[in-house]
Amino acid sequence: MSRISHDICDALKLTHHRNDLAQNPHRSKPRLAIAGGSGFLGHLLAAHFSDKGWDVVILTRNPVHRYSHAREAQWDGKTMGPWSREVDGARAVINLAGRSVNCRYHARNRRAMMDSRTDSTRVLGEAIAACANPPQTWLNASTATIYRHTFGPPWDERGEIGATAEAKDAFSIEVATAWEHAFEAVETPQTRKVALRTAMVFGLDAAHNNVFRVLRRLARWGLGGRMGHGRQFVSWIHESDFCRAIEWILDHEEIKGVINVAAPHPLPNTEMMRLFREICGVPFGLPAAAWMLELGAFFLRTETELIIKSRRVIPGKLLAGGFEFQFPEMKSAVRDLENRLAGHGQKNRRPEGFRGNRHLAALLTRSQSSAAMLPRRVRTIKSLPALRVALSSNLFLENRTATEFSDRL
Repeated sequence: MSRISHDICDALKLTHHRNDLAQNPHRSKPRLAIAGGSGFLGHLLAAHFSDKGWDVVILTRNPVHRYSHAREAQWDGKTMGPWSREVDGARAVINLAGRSVNCRYHARNRRAMMDSRTDSTRVLGEAIAACANPPQTWLNASTATIYRHTFGPPWDERGEIGATAEAKDAFSIEVATAWEHAFEAVETPQTRKVALRTAMVFGLDAAHNNVFRVLRRLARWGLGGRMGHGRQFVSWIHESDFCRAIEWILDHEEIKGVINVAAPHPLPNTEMMRLFREICGVPFGLPAAAWMLELGAFFLRTETELIIKSRRVIPGKLLAGGFEFQFPEMKSAVRDLENRLAGHGQKNRRPEGFRGNRHLAALLTRSQSSAAMLPRRVRTIKSLPALRVALSSNLFLENRTATEFSDRL
């Protein structure tokens, strides 16, 4: 073939390639598939990696095109389907799927919590095994709850795993260990696997009831006191550091197995609530005794373990690998988020109080008090047992989605 003919062929191929990219621009980008990514964490990661130039696709049961920065593909979290084409050729897969732990742990909910995690993990493993071009990395959600309840030295990735009667966490530990065992059981010789033992993530996403907004609201309402005895440790991470840590893990191919995704300085619940009161400019906070938490949990169909368990977790592998946190201390993290809210004109916004909470309203009615009058009486509430129970119930209504990060399918 002549030199001219070669040049013509090359030009035609280049034109075809450019036309193909114009019609399918995501093909030129590294692809990230996020399973169960329709919640708070999925939204954070989709926005972060889209800004970095990735093609992000979210696997969800209800694709409604909610994101401008991500595509969506339908899946049910347990069976193979057309969604598996998004996994083939992806740079990475992140699985966040799992039924919310924010419920009473009766038999039906227990089965749903367990199956949604193990089934989604299993079927993603099947999809990766069937790939002609398998993803380089698979990150699977886990939880910092897997570690034993402790008030002693913090746990890194070598920490002790197990349940404690005081924390009432036996079922949570059972789910977490089964989740990781299902992940470990999948053989992916061409795909690196990392289990993300993630603490609660502080962020600003108004579309989801994330923990920062919940705790801030409680503090502004005068409910920012200790929960239970207040000595339980709280592990956490700022949304920016969470996304940066995930990106860092993807970039560091030597990281395998489990990794703690948490800030390096957990702190007791009492100290955390003091920080929120300080940031919000509220001098006092009504505490919630243990019996109030139990009663509130019963009325609102959730479990006290989400609040009373002491999670003292540190990011051993991230620190050893040289990852630098932008917000290693909770005070700087909360201050940053509060300043960003103020920048959006919300600094002086009046809290809405307890209006719209039917559970609280019912209890307030029994106490012959008005929910609308509660802010004026907040300094005398301690003398009113029924109101204290009401406040505990409201605290649980606000907090029951706050301490576990797992997104729904």
